[in-house]
Amino acid sequence: MIPLIRSIVSAPKKSYISEDNVRFDLSYVTSRLIVSSGPSSSFWKFYRYPVTDLVEILNKNHGDNWMIWNLRGEGMGYLPEEVDGKVQWFPFPDHQAPSFQLLKECVESIHHFLSLNPDNVALIHCKAGKGRSGTLCCGYMMFESNFKGSTLTVEEVNEVYSDKRMRIGKGVTIKSQLRYLEYWHQYLTQPKYQLDFKVIPQVELSISLKNAVSYTDQRLKLIIDVEGYEERYKGVRLIHFHSFKTSPSYGTEKTHSSSEIIVKDHDFILPLINIKCQDIKISINKFMFCWFNIYFEQGKFECFFESLDGFKGTNNLGIKLFDSVIVSYR
Repeated sequence: MIPLIRSIVSAPKKSYISEDNVRFDLSYVTSRLIVSSGPSSSFWKFYRYPVTDLVEILNKNHGDNWMIWNLRGEGMGYLPEEVDGKVQWFPFPDHQAPSFQLLKECVESIHHFLSLNPDNVALIHCKAGKGRSGTLCCGYMMFESNFKGSTLTVEEVNEVYSDKRMRIGKGVTIKSQLRYLEYWHQYLTQPKYQLDFKVIPQVELSISLKNAVSYTDQRLKLIIDVEGYEERYKGVRLIHFHSFKTSPSYGTEKTHSSSEIIVKDHDFILPLINIKCQDIKISINKFMFCWFNIYFEQGKFECFFESLDGFKGTNNLGIKLFDSVIVSYR
């Protein structure tokens, strides 16, 4: 029964079967780059593969020449000593984009380890071993390609990852994660973007929902949240800056703000917000969202309704509420 449950959970992805008939939700994307679902040492191992099996596979295939990059923001899922201390932790939340700094530092960490010995291999995992893992896996393959003097586009690298990791569908599908891979492509190929991303700027945001009145029933409330990442010693933590709620009469219920949303020419215009952050998340009604980085959007970011991420990063957005969300900043 337990193997059946694990197979159902990992169904869209390709599984690995060792010579000893040990099955694991694991894929060799390249000979030196592996992606897997997150192993577990707790009761979750009834539907997640046990960490002991993963260590057995890595030791048998690669001896001592392996290292794990754990991206789980919801806890590691096992103790470092259960993988012989051979783990680097770069946590960020499920279904979200990484901060650009985390993406950069994680890719550089993988590159450093693989450069130490041609026999070294890197294993990347999150919880399901799909979106977050795929984002960092694609990020590393783009870095490696650029390091060797060629270029991989986001579409090309996601095609490679999907072919190796998935049985059906694309590997990286969350639009915000794909947007951050586009940023990474710009960073690698355009010197003007190679900045010091550890410098966190103070920015003044102006946010508007284009043509919201035309779509929104006056009985329906809109909740707009502004969030971002706080860089920590290990990974990032999601922090909340401001919330705004439209009332049936298009006034506001305020949280962390003393100003009102303005309705002008069918647009909702939020009060100016001052925050110190470079990776910003705009959420609508608590389930649809978009991430962007201020360094790459050059003073203005526009995300059309259809380009938002839906519930848990899916395309499920519900009824259309506006044409686009526009963020200007200085």
